[in-house]
Amino acid sequence: MRAILLFAACLICPGLFAQFGPENYLEATTQPAAGTVQAGTTQRHCLSFGLMRLDMNSDDFVGLVVRNNGTAQAGDYSQIQLWFDANDSDTFEPAGPDYVVGSATSGAFPRALTMTTQTHLGLSVYNYFITIDVAVGAVAGRTFIIEVTVNDVTMTTYPVVLFATPPVGPTQTISSAPGPNQIVVTTQPGGAQAGTAFATQPVVQLRNSSGVLLSSDNTTQVTAAITSGTGTTGAVLSGTTTVQASGGIVTFTNLAINLAGTGYTLTFTATGFTSAVSATFNVTTTQVATHLAIATQPGGAQAGTVFTTQPVIEIRDASGALVAGASNFVGVSLNGGAGGTLSGTLIVQAVNGVATFTNLSINNAGVGYSLTFSASGLTGATSNTFNVTGPGGAAGGGRGGGGGGGCAMGQVAGLPFFVFGLALLGRRRKA
Repeated sequence: MRAILLFAACLICPGLFAQFGPENYLEATTQPAAGTVQAGTTQRHCLSFGLMRLDMNSDDFVGLVVRNNGTAQAGDYSQIQLWFDANDSDTFEPAGPDYVVGSATSGAFPRALTMTTQTHLGLSVYNYFITIDVAVGAVAGRTFIIEVTVNDVTMTTYPVVLFATPPVGPTQTISSAPGPNQIVVTTQPGGAQAGTAFATQPVVQLRNSSGVLLSSDNTTQVTAAITSGTGTTGAVLSGTTTVQASGGIVTFTNLAINLAGTGYTLTFTATGFTSAVSATFNVTTTQVATHLAIATQPGGAQAGTVFTTQPVIEIRDASGALVAGASNFVGVSLNGGAGGTLSGTLIVQAVNGVATFTNLSINNAGVGYSLTFSASGLTGATSNTFNVTGPGGAAGGGRGGGGGGGCAMGQVAGLPFFVFGLALLGRRRKA
């Protein structure tokens, strides 16, 4: 665009450009803001400048020397880079499209760069940026004030002259590098049973040295591992052990340890961060489900209407503890009452060891009903007796006792056929 404008200006005002010879013109462009730059910072934008060709002849830019009018020394930086403003935006864009065309490692100023030859066509403006990589051990308080003069720019054919304001960058003052970023465990692992995902999965945060959450970090990957020397020798941590941060937070979801033991800890590591170690936890022997227990009794039964209180069944081990990893299918059948039929979803799969029924109902009013819950391979459970009221609120008279109710395998067959059906269902699921 600038080349087009220059060409148009030459056509419209040829007398204006007649005063310019076949030189290359050095000019200052929009400079970066002055400020404080921390030790360890890379690609700090320190200077912008432009080179113009105001006639039709081309020339090659082959050399550059960078000066520093500040107090920074060779040990205060690790690299200088020269970038080409690829889209002529006068804005430094290191992620693209701007790219490096020259560089120099640490050394005393003035510092000559090693360059890739840049061909400048006639009637064009070419913009460049200079950046500094500040050393980790840079001395706080020292400054970079980068400058380029006409004597520092080397072209192959035509001389360089100053067009207007000389390019001198603003003051960049070095500050001490912050302490290392850190990993902090905010949710400790817990509820660990051998070979089963922890009931409580760990969560860690990425924070800076001041303890502030790095909420913009969506790329760092954190790895969890059993801390060396803890727990049982030979134990293996399984699951997704490396997780990427989201908003500076890393949430693990399926970690498990295969061997029971005491005194385990997990160590969390990430590149550029100090590691963190979890609190001590134990891994217990895997639970074995043995029986069903009724956590919530059915109630509020009215004929033809779903119970207001639906039954909730838990799968428990021999000690009576909930088996949180159980996912058995639990079925229900009807006992006693007045020969009613049980309707609704009669087989429910447990989630985290709990089977919740949602829409059970009985069509006939009556007294002394109960529900029996069964699961293949487990001891079943029978609810307390309850009554089913009619539309007017009264329990119906007995029309014979012990019939069963709407079991998934049929009322006539009763519970044995129901259990057989559950076993068959389990075999089909494994097939």
